[in-house]
Amino acid sequence: MFKIFDEYRGLRKEFYILLLGRIVSSMGALVFSMLTLILKNKLGYSPSQVADILLLATLIYIPGTLVAGRLCDRYNKRNLIILFSLVAICCELVCAFIPLSLVTIVFHICASLFSLMQWPCYDALFADLSKTKDRDRVYSLNYLGNNLGGILTPIVGGLLFEKYLHISFLVTALSALVSTFMVFFLVKDVSKEKDDEIQSSYEKDNDQTTTVWQVLKNKRIILFYFFCMMIADMVYSQFMFLLPLNLEQLYQEKGAKYFGLLMSLNSFTVAIGTPLLTKLLKKQMDIKKVISGQVLIVATLCCFTFIQGILPLYFVIGFVFTLGEICSSLGQKPYLTKRVPASYRGRIISISIIGVRICQALFDKGIGHLMEEYSVQVAWVVTGAIGLVVILCYIVLAVFDKKNYPKLYSY
Repeated sequence: MFKIFDEYRGLRKEFYILLLGRIVSSMGALVFSMLTLILKNKLGYSPSQVADILLLATLIYIPGTLVAGRLCDRYNKRNLIILFSLVAICCELVCAFIPLSLVTIVFHICASLFSLMQWPCYDALFADLSKTKDRDRVYSLNYLGNNLGGILTPIVGGLLFEKYLHISFLVTALSALVSTFMVFFLVKDVSKEKDDEIQSSYEKDNDQTTTVWQVLKNKRIILFYFFCMMIADMVYSQFMFLLPLNLEQLYQEKGAKYFGLLMSLNSFTVAIGTPLLTKLLKKQMDIKKVISGQVLIVATLCCFTFIQGILPLYFVIGFVFTLGEICSSLGQKPYLTKRVPASYRGRIISISIIGVRICQALFDKGIGHLMEEYSVQVAWVVTGAIGLVVILCYIVLAVFDKKNYPKLYSY
C-alpha cells in the first residue's frame, strides 16, 4: 500500500515536516469550503449577493498578496509563514466566540487574507529547497499534503454546519496553531538548494534593479500562461461556488452535507491518486499534464447540466473531476517556477494568485446572476463553453512553450 509513496523518497527533510504541518492544518480547515453555504443558508444572501461579497473579499486580498510576494523575495520565508499564520489564527478565534453575523464573515475574510499571504511564501520556499528535476515531485507532495488532512474535514464541517458552526471556526484555528508550532520548532534550514543542471538556467537570478513587470514583459509567454491559468481557474472554481448552490437548491439544508461528502471524496481521491498519477505521468511535460487535467475538468463540469437530482452521479462525476484536478495541479506550479528567475518567484507567484482570484470572483458574480435570472443548467452550460476555450488556449501555449524553453525538453 505504502509503496505508492516511494515516488517522494530522497527529498530534503524540510519538505516532509512542511507536509505534516499542511496535513494537520488541512484536518481542521472546516470553514473555508463552507463559506458560500454560510452566506446563502445561514445569513440569507442571494447567489448574486454571495458573489458580491466574495468579489469584495478578493479586492481586499490584492494588496495583501502583493505585499506577501514582495516580502518573501526579500526576507526569510519560514518566518513570514509563521507570522501570517498567527494573525489568521487570531481572526478565526474571534469568529468562534462571537454570534454569527456579517462581522464574523469580515474576521473570517481577514483570516483568509493572511492564510492566502502564506501561499507565495510556501510556493517560493518549495522552489528554493528543490532542484529543477525534483520540482514536479516537490509540488506533488505539497498538493498531497493539502488534501490528505481534508479527507474527513468536509464531512465534519457539513455535520457541524446546522447547529455547531462556531466549533468549526475553533477547530480551524487550533489546527493551524499546531501546524505553526511544527514549522517553528522543526523547520530550521531554509537555505537554497544549489542546482547546476542545464534545465535550471531559466531560474538564474536577474539583476535586482529590474522590476518584476520588466521581467514579465520580457517573458510574454508567462503572461499568456497567466491568462490561461486565470480562465481555467474561473471554470474550476465552479466546483466550489456553483455546485454547493446547486445542491442547496435541490436538497435545501441537506445540500451542505452532500457537498461535504463530495469534498471528502475529492480529498480521498487526491490522497490515493496523486502519488499514482505522479509516477504514471513523471515523463510527461508539465504543460501536457495541465492540458490532460483541463480536459477532464471541463468534461465533468459539463455533465452537471444533465444530472440534476440524480445524487449518485454527482459522486461519480466528482471522482473523475478530481482526477482532472490532480493532473492539472501536478503541472501548474512546476511550469511556473521552472521558467522564472528565482529572485522574483514570490512576486510573480503573488501576481498569478491575484489574477486568479479577481477572475474567479468576477466569474462567480456572473454565474450567480445567470443562476438567478435563468437556471442552474444555463450556468453550467456557460461554464462548460468557457472551459472549451481554456483547453484551446493551453494547446496554443504548449506549441510556443517548446520554442521558448527548449532546455526543459532535453531531459
